[in-house]
Amino acid sequence: MAAEVGLLTRNIVIEGEDYDDLFEDSFGGRVIVGAFQQGATDYVGYARIANVEFKHCGQFGWSDFYDPRYSLAFLDTGLVTQSKPSYIKGNSFHNGFNTAIGVYGAYGIVIENNVVHHTVGSGVIVWDGGHRLIHNLVTLTIFPGTYQDRFEIENLNWVSGIEVQKTEGAVLKGNTVAGSERIGFRISGEPCFEDIDPADKWEDNVAHTALHGVHMFYDDGLTGCTKISNFLIYKVWDFGIWFQPESSVEMSELILVDNMCGIMPMVYGPDALTHETSDKYVSLSNSLIVGTSPSFDCSTDVTDESNDNIRQSSGVRGPRHHGGGKIGFVFTSFTSGTANAPVSHYNGYHTYSAINGNTLLTDVTFSNFDTICGFNDKAIQTNILNADVHHPIVAKGLQFYDVAEANKLYIEEPVLGFVNPSDCVDMDCDAKKKAMIRDLDGGILGSPGTIIPMSEYEWDGDPRHGVGDYRIPKMMFDGADGSKIPIEDKAPNKGIIRDSQCTWDGNWRAHKCHGLDHMMMIVESMDADTEVRRVSPIGLLADGYVDLINGPMDHGWCHGYTCQERISTFYMVVATGKTYEMYFTGTNPQHLRYHLLNSDDTQSLVVGTWYANPQRLDVYRNGIYIAPTNAELSGSSFTYKEKDPNLADDQFVPPLDSQVSGLNYFDRELQTLYILIRGNEPIDVKTSPVIIVSFDMEPVLVDDFFEENLVANLAGLLGVEEDQIRVVDVVSEDSSKRKRRAVEASSVTLEIGDPPSPTIETPGHVSSTNATSNYTTESPASNYTGSNSSLTFSQLQDISSYLVSEGQTGGLNDGLGLNVLSLSVTEPVDTPTDPTGGVRATNETGGPTSGTLYGDLQAEDDETSGDSVQYQIISNLDLYMEPAGTYEEMEFVVQPVIHAIDGLGDHVKNVGNKNVPWKVTVSLRAGTGDSRAVLLGNTTATFISGYANFTNLVITHPGDYILDFTVTQPANLSYAASSDTFTVEIRPYALSVVASPSSSVEGEVFTTQPVVAIINNVTGEVADNITRDGHTWQASASLVMASMYLGDLNGNTTIPFNVATQQAEFYDLFINEPGIDHIIEVTVTSDPDDYQLTITLPSFNVACQSGHVPTGASKAVTLEFDADYSTVINGMEDYFTIMFINQMSATYTNISISNVQLSEGSIVVDFTATGPESDLDKTLLFMYEDVKVGLTLTFNGHTITSKSTMKVDGQDYYGNDPQALSTSSSLAIILGCVFGLVAVLLVCVILYVLWRKKQKARKSQVAMETIPLDDSTNQEPMSARLLKYDEDQDKESGIGTPEQLRAPGLPALQINGGEFDFTPDDMKEMNIINSRPGSSASNRSGNNTPVRAPTVMVESLPPGINTPTGNEETEIDVIQHMTVIAMNSDRSFRKFGNMDVSMTGSMEKLRKKLVAEMPKKLSGKPFLFLKESLIEVETVKEKKLVVSEIYGGDCVLLKFLPDSAADRFFCFCGAVAHVECTLCENQTYCSPKCQSADWPAHMTICLNPGNDRLKP
Repeated sequence: MAAEVGLLTRNIVIEGEDYDDLFEDSFGGRVIVGAFQQGATDYVGYARIANVEFKHCGQFGWSDFYDPRYSLAFLDTGLVTQSKPSYIKGNSFHNGFNTAIGVYGAYGIVIENNVVHHTVGSGVIVWDGGHRLIHNLVTLTIFPGTYQDRFEIENLNWVSGIEVQKTEGAVLKGNTVAGSERIGFRISGEPCFEDIDPADKWEDNVAHTALHGVHMFYDDGLTGCTKISNFLIYKVWDFGIWFQPESSVEMSELILVDNMCGIMPMVYGPDALTHETSDKYVSLSNSLIVGTSPSFDCSTDVTDESNDNIRQSSGVRGPRHHGGGKIGFVFTSFTSGTANAPVSHYNGYHTYSAINGNTLLTDVTFSNFDTICGFNDKAIQTNILNADVHHPIVAKGLQFYDVAEANKLYIEEPVLGFVNPSDCVDMDCDAKKKAMIRDLDGGILGSPGTIIPMSEYEWDGDPRHGVGDYRIPKMMFDGADGSKIPIEDKAPNKGIIRDSQCTWDGNWRAHKCHGLDHMMMIVESMDADTEVRRVSPIGLLADGYVDLINGPMDHGWCHGYTCQERISTFYMVVATGKTYEMYFTGTNPQHLRYHLLNSDDTQSLVVGTWYANPQRLDVYRNGIYIAPTNAELSGSSFTYKEKDPNLADDQFVPPLDSQVSGLNYFDRELQTLYILIRGNEPIDVKTSPVIIVSFDMEPVLVDDFFEENLVANLAGLLGVEEDQIRVVDVVSEDSSKRKRRAVEASSVTLEIGDPPSPTIETPGHVSSTNATSNYTTESPASNYTGSNSSLTFSQLQDISSYLVSEGQTGGLNDGLGLNVLSLSVTEPVDTPTDPTGGVRATNETGGPTSGTLYGDLQAEDDETSGDSVQYQIISNLDLYMEPAGTYEEMEFVVQPVIHAIDGLGDHVKNVGNKNVPWKVTVSLRAGTGDSRAVLLGNTTATFISGYANFTNLVITHPGDYILDFTVTQPANLSYAASSDTFTVEIRPYALSVVASPSSSVEGEVFTTQPVVAIINNVTGEVADNITRDGHTWQASASLVMASMYLGDLNGNTTIPFNVATQQAEFYDLFINEPGIDHIIEVTVTSDPDDYQLTITLPSFNVACQSGHVPTGASKAVTLEFDADYSTVINGMEDYFTIMFINQMSATYTNISISNVQLSEGSIVVDFTATGPESDLDKTLLFMYEDVKVGLTLTFNGHTITSKSTMKVDGQDYYGNDPQALSTSSSLAIILGCVFGLVAVLLVCVILYVLWRKKQKARKSQVAMETIPLDDSTNQEPMSARLLKYDEDQDKESGIGTPEQLRAPGLPALQINGGEFDFTPDDMKEMNIINSRPGSSASNRSGNNTPVRAPTVMVESLPPGINTPTGNEETEIDVIQHMTVIAMNSDRSFRKFGNMDVSMTGSMEKLRKKLVAEMPKKLSGKPFLFLKESLIEVETVKEKKLVVSEIYGGDCVLLKFLPDSAADRFFCFCGAVAHVECTLCENQTYCSPKCQSADWPAHMTICLNPGNDRLKP
């Protein structure tokens, strides 16, 4: 490798005119050799141009092939002939403004020994055929998108030094591209299989110092196969060779040195969704790949990252090993479609993998892959962006020189970022877990063997990868007897099958195996719903090794949860010569196809696939039916052979040494289909729509005539051909295992449906030019022709319904000549359809309109589809649930339920099948109840799980009734039942308050008058038609305990009901004296007197006319009345308080009475008297005078009189009475009190000091942050302790200092360094106390008791009402009235308001309620919950945490966060975030649905070219 030298000067110079703006305009001269027509004459030019210097030629921006403004262009000059010779030889092109040489519409031009330097755009572009490019030198090809300070981020024109991709039969010899800002050579290559003249063979071409050395785009390449050979490529920054044509590619005689990625092979097509296969391959032979040569300089042989060209292309950099190491050869990516480069990465994936693909490495030498420039180089590595599958590599003759063992190979870890709902869903995809290399001669391993990946990666490890025992399909461990087999017994080992000759290499991240023949097996669903029905993960088991297969990623064009369209094509690594068990997690596809990829007829294995239902499974190879080993075929006859009881139970399982690929057997007992797969031809398994019916019957003599007669009788009964019915099995009554020829038979199983089709259509196969089949396995001889008639799916459904109906009613007995005791039927399964209609998922089209994923809908259908259903013989109908709670014109509280019973009186679970379910109709028995009565509602119910549940029956008139029930579907059945006599009562009514006075003024008509309505007491809705049966209504209003008030209720207190509105609307009520808490009671009566309804209105105050309320000073007053508390006021304290305030306020008008407290000790009344100070003192004197003579009050028929004592502010009050004590006595009393007080204080001080020492010793061991703020050690509520500070309180209480709490006022709320204060209106937004009473739990004292589950009220219901226990369970919220408090950064606390909190609800629901009720000033502010220990509650756990587990006190604690934290903790909708954007890791969401909704706004940030996460 040496520098190239080219001479630019020539004697003949063609130079563009020099003018001031020449370089700015980039508009030089040009030479064009072309053709034109004048009149009827065609003029075709030709030119022999040699030894000419082209300088400052070409015109920038004009690059269309029909107007090529290049330095030199040949356009439409046709074929070079002796008469029209053209060539381009020995010329120089430099400092041009466009392409140097362009050839379009010409054939056979020789382009030789030219030197090209500095072109804007490609150096040489040659189209059409027969051109020869020999010994040309092209240097410094400029990318137009960054030319002259441009930076066109969307410019996708990847220019090349030499472009010959659209030339047929081109010859390239000795050409060099030395320095291209994008591509060296863009080619379509040579033919693979033609004998090429040595003079025309490509050789000695060199490319270096470019982003891509040799490049083959999607439309490039030849048909079938393309060859790339004889190139030297070195010091290329991204890919030495990159290609993704639609053809196979052969590479040979290549030398690649110092390239960051030597070869990145990719081939696309056919589309996996078409299920077409091909034998496409990529081969590399007789080549040398050097990682780092001795001449490589780590400091200079790198790109300038600030260069505009490098920056503009940074989004599509080639892969590196662990960010910087070189890679020699990357596993080939065989894809359905293109990588969409350069919009996306050149090694990227935007479509599914193609089904087939093979990579062959033969006689390839890898040299100098080591740790260089601080990075590890790898000779062979997987494609980091491929999550679906790496098709196998077959290696032979590989040699490694100066390559450490650790640097030979690397299989990357699965990308955790792909585990998300938009890609691989909930577990790793398979590409990095199923990559493998078959080393045929030990060139890599030292001896022949296979290299397999760590498929068990993070098994039961990091749960984010979603891999572990819990993902193994559960049916894998079901024993034949129904028991569970321990996982460690059946599958102690995880991953791809291995043996003692397998060793782990951590540097390769691979197992090296020598004793097993590993191959790749493909299992694909051929069903139309392959993309939307999820059947994975698949469990694959052999020799104690269990492997999990997830399948490809979602390639839909949407970024949210609604896509999830993933093709059900699964790639798995297996070992030939083994028998496998395979289990799908979901319902098995109805049409499966198996491939043993790239195998030959010496390689075979047996796969036993478990099926959940006993449908018939037909196996085909190359579209030809392969009969089961237990079948007998002849002409149109298809029957099953019996097992030989003298042979092993697995006598029909295909042996591994059989030469018949596709040989199969379905073991009904194990529900497993065994298939032998030999060679590379696909095997198809189709589920046929058949009915499987088993009759349990009284013992009969079983012989050949029994089976023949049974088939003939049933065929005649059903009207089908006898060859459409087959006896599958006969089971003896006394046998523990299934066996044939029992003398006494108890059951017989038959299959009804078409026999297998002899042939089926299969998808196409695309072959390369030289492809030949290596398939030599045998086909079984057969004269089988199939049936001449067929049953449609609809006909099969009708037959199934007929069998069930006739079987359950005993109608089959005569036709079959059997006494059928019961039967079981498996319904036919219809062919799957594509619910998407073939529309690819996008943000607009992904998922059904219901919002439920197609896959989830399909899974719901799969739950019962194809299951065997047992049917008992029905004896009669029985009324399981009698009607109850019946009122006229109202739905029965308890609706009737009918069920069927058999001859033993047992419940019949299945009544009819899903296509023709039984229905029962109810009617009123004539002669019962009111003759005018009508039975309303849905009078016909369908049997579900053996119960017919009526839901909305109504009888229009009261009376005593009987209901009759009869079966109406199927028709002409005599089954019936009747109810007991039951009574329909008149309708229950109650009253509700529509409007009530909220306040009033004495003597003035209420502004809001009372309005009450009659409601249905069961439904709570306003009653209708209340005049039915001739009822008239009136309402009366009165004061409750009128003696509590000074005034009377005046106006029209009795009014008629407004029947139009169903309301009583009072209109002129008023109260003539002031007072508080007036309570009005409304009584409604009917005529006839069937109803008397009463309701109490909310209390309200009546103000005096002046509206004056005395204010000023306040004093506490205590009076004591000489009466028995329990006799007079116990239980009526509220009413007594009302009376006391009203009567005392009327007596002492200059003061207001408030804060009344009652206590026993006779009757002690404490209250606050408020008024102007002079009026207050005078009034207290008057009050005392009244007390001395006996202050008298009347309450509830009791007259009580005060004792003669009175206290004011806690002291005995004597008014103006003189004191009785002398001065000396007073002094003695005072001195005694003083000395006594001193003694008491001294004792208290001593006790206090001792207590303080003890507390300090204890608290010194506990950090303030960990002291629980609960109510268990303090009777004072937590909210009170947080929101106040008592100066006598210990300063080390852990609650905070006076400065922190800012006692006695509340601090402002601090967020983002600012303070938020609130007006009363703001606080109303959080004061969401409603008027309803709390539950008993909410009114209790003391701490909250954690409640992990809600309180449940259980009511028994009939089993037919779809509850697992047969009970109706109603959750009862435990409501706690709580204070909402926020903690500031200085640990001060701020109250927001109060709210009713469900203690049994989740913290997530509490957050939603808080967000909805938050003051506007705090809308959108992120916050966390604090535990009572002031520790933050993790947001991701809020969904599972119950409120009572967090809060035991009377308050909810919050901590507001800076706005900048919102994106990390919370979704843009305000909910707690659980899902992270895997592209930028900066934005989080509450659900994939919100992520999808936010994508249009977020994508501009996330997909920024500067996002390092998008770089390989």
